[in-house]
Amino acid sequence: KSSSCSSNVGSSPCNQVAAAALDLGVDWILGKQAASCADTCKKQGRACQAMALASVDTEEMVRATAQRANVPCKKATGWQYDTNPGVCTSSRCCGDGSCQGTCTFGGGFANCIAASPSVSRLCPCTKKGAER
Repeated sequence: KSSSCSSNVGSSPCNQVAAAALDLGVDWILGKQAASCADTCKKQGRACQAMALASVDTEEMVRATAQRANVPCKKATGWQYDTNPGVCTSSRCCGDGSCQGTCTFGGGFANCIAASPSVSRLCPCTKKGAER
């Protein structure tokens, strides 16, 4: 999706809209490299909310999601992976590590069970104490 928002993070109007859209009754948690969101959430006694994954389809949204998970994005890229949203955390990202720290969004068939050996997923887990 194209967006008329700038890529600035912080208090920009677009970031405020993105942050509001991400308040879906979930906590965004960075999973371990190669872990699925289902496993990441389960280890914390929570459930992955697949519908929230599909909402992260712009640069502004992935930056806001990463910010909620306390993860910096060196850059953000729209790649067509089932593991989106995520952060390329492997030293072999893009073959030579040049993409390490890149937050990815959009495309693919975002789901809770996808995993990649190069990616740490940004996972929407039910809030602590919330019923499924």
